[in-house]
Amino acid sequence: MPKLPIFDPIEYLVSRRYPIANARAAGSINVDKPDAPSNEINIRRAQAIDNFRKVLSSKTPTQIAELAKAEKKKAQAEIEAQRFYNRPSARADFDHYCKAAYWTLDECVALSFGKNPKQVNWKTVQPHTNISHFAFRYEKLRDLTKRAEWAGQLFDPVRPSIYLAWAKQQKIELADELVSRTVSTGLPLKNWSYLFEQQKAQSKIQVEEQNKKVEELKEALREARTEIEALRKQQTANRANLQARDSNKLLSTKERESLLTLIASMSVSQYDFDPRQLRNAETKYIWEDLQSLGLSMDEDTVRKYLKQGAELIPGDTLNNLNQKPNSGKR
Repeated sequence: MPKLPIFDPIEYLVSRRYPIANARAAGSINVDKPDAPSNEINIRRAQAIDNFRKVLSSKTPTQIAELAKAEKKKAQAEIEAQRFYNRPSARADFDHYCKAAYWTLDECVALSFGKNPKQVNWKTVQPHTNISHFAFRYEKLRDLTKRAEWAGQLFDPVRPSIYLAWAKQQKIELADELVSRTVSTGLPLKNWSYLFEQQKAQSKIQVEEQNKKVEELKEALREARTEIEALRKQQTANRANLQARDSNKLLSTKERESLLTLIASMSVSQYDFDPRQLRNAETKYIWEDLQSLGLSMDEDTVRKYLKQGAELIPGDTLNNLNQKPNSGKR
């Protein structure tokens, strides 16, 4: 298993002051190159590095440790300065946000540090919480705002004046430019409790209005259900009426067959009508008798009903028609 390199504070301090010292140790300096420093310069630089080592070696371990600690802090600051949230593009647009009617809590946290919420937010900052002091502070402030939201002290989103007053009461450090722009744009930095109670009263009114709308919707729903139930009952009644009407139609069909049977019987027995013939002179006689009674019906209609009635006469009866005595009218 490979061993981790042992930290040497003196070599660390030397490499920080003379980065070229590490390059020399690695053999990355080629004095044969045309643009390489001259031997005289290399000699002077090597002497300076050796002298610095001697100076450090003359100090006590405690002094060297303090120097290394300070140098580490400086190195971390240099690294921190290069992170995305410290770039010029990460600066907040206070002119825009100080005119906004509300801020989200994530925007509140970013603006508190003077950062642009579109670039600096919990999603982008969270991966750096274990390596960045700024990210650690961001996480702490975010935690406070979330707890305040749970306790009903803040809302998400929240009016800027309420958040700023809350932050002031909690002695939370805010970016100087945020405070100055807030004052210049006229955002009230009143007592937080006053703003909270004001917001609470407005929220109560909004809740009452919402509850009123809910009750109206419930009443409309009840009316709709009543109407649907009435329609359902009407549909049931209509279905029953249709079934009754269908029954009446069946009854009418039976009655119609009875009437046609009666017509067939009278035409055969009284007029000698022969259903087996394509044309019957008796049809005309029946039509003439209808006319004499003042009943209007054309001859073709008479012929149609006589034919339909004849279709109801059993076949045996038709075969025996010639065997019966003629008792016709004509």
